Amino acid sequence: MRHFHSRISELECSRRNLDGQMNELYETMLDQQTRSMKYNLIFENITESSDTDPNIREDTEAVVRKFIQEVLQIHDDIEFQNVHRLRKRNNRKPRGIVARFVTYKDKEKVLRAAQPILRDRTQKVYSQYPQEVSDRRKELVPIMKQFRDQGKRATIVVDKLYVDQCM
Repeated sequence: MRHFHSRISELECSRRNLDGQMNELYETMLDQQTRSMKYNLIFENITESSDTDPNIREDTEAVVRKFIQEVLQIHDDIEFQNVHRLRKRNNRKPRGIVARFVTYKDKEKVLRAAQPILRDRTQKVYSQYPQEVSDRRKELVPIMKQFRDQGKRATIVVDKLYVDQCM
């Protein structure tokens, strides 16, 4: 009996170690996914040309360029590595567009310009994150707002909340 109890204890300890290693690997994988999306922005609620004429193949890069120039008033020559629509939605809204920028500087320029301009519009521009990271960020937003209401500087970086009490 003692032998079995000893063996069970060893197995439970091994399982805890494996759980810790698996969690560490999962977090590493999420970090790698997040880094691979570092240069990506998602543009939402931009009308699809295929909605008006299904025979037209949409040039999504041109659509994003036009949006950046006309709505965000950025007339710089911004280069993209890849631009494409996301998969179909059930709610009949236009599919989002994922744009991968060549430089991080261009991505940040577009994101910063979009925040004040799009505040009261239906179109949205935001950074792309893996679903797990997006879910974590959604949970942190109300907590961040509470800290800001208390006069503290709070910000979310990827999936971590940072609070500075000096303001």
